[in-house]
Amino acid sequence: MTRRDLEIDRITTLLSQCLGRIDEQAFRLQQLGEGEEDFDAADVLDEETALLQSLVSSALMAPEPGDGCHLNAVVEQTVRNAVTGVGIPVVVRQNLADDLPRVAVGQGEVGHAVQRALMLVLSAAEAGDELAVTTRLDQDRALLEIEGPLRDEEHLDHRRTTLGEFIAELGGKCHVAGDGHQNCLIAIELPPALVTGS
Repeated sequence: MTRRDLEIDRITTLLSQCLGRIDEQAFRLQQLGEGEEDFDAADVLDEETALLQSLVSSALMAPEPGDGCHLNAVVEQTVRNAVTGVGIPVVVRQNLADDLPRVAVGQGEVGHAVQRALMLVLSAAEAGDELAVTTRLDQDRALLEIEGPLRDEEHLDHRRTTLGEFIAELGGKCHVAGDGHQNCLIAIELPPALVTGS
């Protein structure tokens, strides 16, 4: 099985999981009586629908097998799109290291991982909030750190778990922590691409 086949299988699995969560939340909403509302189910449904759209885009843009991708390029584009999508002014501070190795993950999957992390801190963003995005080299691995506001704490455990599972599927690690002052720090570690001889 080629690397591209493995990537497509992984995306297919993630799509199935996402569709399952959408179906579960839709069922919860269908069981409501007249005049009843379930804001938690509606919020999760909206989030999973957005993630589904992102996964479909990732599948359609899945690159041919290669030597991974450049993390900084994906981060810059994804942050720009996410902040534009929020629709309110957000201060973005980026500090991207210029000595990062390529990561052993496809561009679409890295973009999806970064988008999910950004959704965690931007879903309840307010005008003037600050988003800090940093990439750096940690031993031989590329590390992405995202810090921003955290107001939607009731969904933190669910989002932290699903984000961690997704990053683990990519062969990386993810840590999400709050600082006790309504801030959230997300650290994502991705494996380096194997260097091949020319």
